[in-house]
Amino acid sequence: MTSTTIVEQRSVVEQRILIGEASNEDLSPPPTFLRAETDFGVRTAAQTFGGVDNSHYTEYKTFFQAAYAMLASIWNGYQQNGFMSESTMESYHRELYRNNGDNTTKTVVSTDCISGAAAYEALRAYDRHRHKRGFVGKHQRSSKFITGYAMAEATRLFEAHHNRRITDEAKEELAARSAAHARHLYEIRHKETHDLARRSSTTSFASTISQW
Repeated sequence: MTSTTIVEQRSVVEQRILIGEASNEDLSPPPTFLRAETDFGVRTAAQTFGGVDNSHYTEYKTFFQAAYAMLASIWNGYQQNGFMSESTMESYHRELYRNNGDNTTKTVVSTDCISGAAAYEALRAYDRHRHKRGFVGKHQRSSKFITGYAMAEATRLFEAHHNRRITDEAKEELAARSAAHARHLYEIRHKETHDLARRSSTTSFASTISQW
């Protein structure tokens, strides 16, 4: 094999790595929160919150559309001030789900605890459903599922653990905060997975080159 051919093959492999073809996951641009009125995340939130009862689906969808519309500004705020860490989310999750998944006890807890626990549960739900629902290799659809699930779970947890009155806008903001934390954690995990795949592909390529 000539040196020219080796260089050409290396160039092709490097290009595939750079554009993400060496990974099973798609590369994606920074998170976008557009077209909330038709977004898969909104439908996921409404369906998850409503469960088998679809009689209030339109009402739920309207609520989560409003929450989804807050995501961009909340995301930008957390970018400046810091997102919740994974360890904090996991700790809040243990606090609310410690009794074998029983999180319906009528105990008042902080909204930070609710948003963190719901965000972490959204990632757990994704891990449970990603193969069965065809999310593997579909980064945008996966992130929207996680966003919607976190909003629904945060709203459900709030209703289970708070006995004080709150405006719909404040509840929408809580749902959006949880979604932002969940989406951020997913983006971190996705990047780590992609970087690992890229390093693995580069190592494999180098090994192949050494054998030529």
